[in-house]
Parts: sequence; C-alpha cells; structure tokens
Amino acid sequence: MLNPPLPEIHTLGSQTRELIVRTAECVRIDSFGIPLLGLSHTQPPYSMSTACAERAFVLACVSGFGKVLVGNTWRLCRPGDAYLCPKGGAHAYAAVAGRRWHFVWTLYDRPPRWLHWPSKENRHIPTGHAYALSSAVEGLYREVDGPCDEAFTARWLELINAYWRSTAEGDSKQGRLAMLWEEVDSRLAHPWTLTELASLAGVSVEHLRRMARMEVGRSPMAHLTHLRMRRADTLLQAGRVSVGAVADAIGYTPFAFSVAYRRWAGFSPRDKFKLARG
Repeated sequence: MLNPPLPEIHTLGSQTRELIVRTAECVRIDSFGIPLLGLSHTQPPYSMSTACAERAFVLACVSGFGKVLVGNTWRLCRPGDAYLCPKGGAHAYAAVAGRRWHFVWTLYDRPPRWLHWPSKENRHIPTGHAYALSSAVEGLYREVDGPCDEAFTARWLELINAYWRSTAEGDSKQGRLAMLWEEVDSRLAHPWTLTELASLAGVSVEHLRRMARMEVGRSPMAHLTHLRMRRADTLLQAGRVSVGAVADAIGYTPFAFSVAYRRWAGFSPRDKFKLARG
C-alpha cells in the first residue's frame, strides 16, 4: 500500500510530442481491447500517476530515460526496459530533470491473460522489443493517418500485441540466460569478462551477444553494468553504507563507480546517498 496515497497527475508539458492512435480514428483497435496507444517524446515536467488505474498499461523505453514507480520505489527506466502495470493497481511514471525520454505505450481496457497476475505490483523488466514496438506503432499511426487499409491495420495491431505479449511472458519464463544472470547478480564484485560469461552460459561469445540482445535488449557487458548499477542504486537508496562501500560491493574503485553511476543515473552516487539520508 502506498503511503501517502498516490496523487492523480496528468502533466504533459509544452515540449512533449506524441503520436497517438485512438478508437475514434481506428475502430479495429477495440477488438484487441485497446482504447489508445502511441509514442511519446517527453521531457520535464512530463508526469503521470494514478492510485487505481481503470486500465492496464504497458510502456517500453526506446531512448533517453525516465523513472517508473514499482511498489514504493522510483526506478530509472532506460532503453530496453519495460514497465507493465495491471488494471486496478497504482502506477506512476515521469521524465527526469535534464533528460529527454522517448517511449512506446499501450492501454488495455480488457487486459489479455498475460497482463494478469496475483499481485497488483507493477513490473519493471527488460525487453528486446522496444525498437520494434516503436516502429510498429509508428507504422500503425501512418496507416491510420493515410490509406487506413483494414488488413494492414490488423497486421500492425497483431504485431504490436505479439511484442507486448512476448515482453510479458519473457519475464515469467525469465529467458534462457536466467541462470547466468542469477549467478552474476550473486557475485557482482567479481571481475567478470565476456569470455567467462559465455563459458558460464555454455555458449560462444557471439552467441551470448545475440541471446543477450534478444532477451534483455543489451550487450552482455552492458547488462552486467546495469545489474551492478541497479544493486548500487538499491544500496544508496537504503542510505546505510558509504559510497565507497557500495563501490567495493559491486567491484568498482570509488572513482570508476562515480563515473559509471553518473552515466547510468544522470547524477552522482553521493547526491543519491545524500538524498536518501535526507
């Protein structure tokens, strides 16, 4: 339960640009339980939140980054990240100061089976489909805005729905590399190399690169960095250990950690630590 209650916010900002397909322009989308979908190019003060969503909502980051709320914690949403929100739950997402954020999204009035789970907590997961979803939604928009051929419209919608389903079900299946990333996550201070990761996964380096791109939307070493920075962010948020201790816990020198974290988060680990400590 969120405490205090999440406010109702719907702030676009003058710099936000969106391509949106609505039922009024394309009746066909209603057959998929979708009232509207689109692409958003945002920057502050863009912010959305609701305490009890009347519709399920899915989002995938294409470029830049914003932040999404999972439980009581704000998390950075970076390229290759998806944010899945069930109907009836609370959700919130917003642009980050000094950053642009480009993402693709869909609302579901009648959520499909793969957007139902026992917990109402939102999911923040990797997806390898962000760019494909962006292209498909733009393709649908151009079709609806132009010839609006029903057969082509249906194909675009089937493709969009399939990408979202693959994203959601990929999370539940965890992907073929799940055991590798679990092992890596348990030993983040270890000086992992690409060759060692491939050996642990039982595949060649090139095959590991292809699988990682498909499953998490990043190269293996980029995903290793993501896991390390995510752990660091959690430790800094807790505010119980020093920045130097956090760096040591994930295998970085303090200077290298400061550079990497700033690149990942957009601000320094010391700023994050001070904010957490109040």
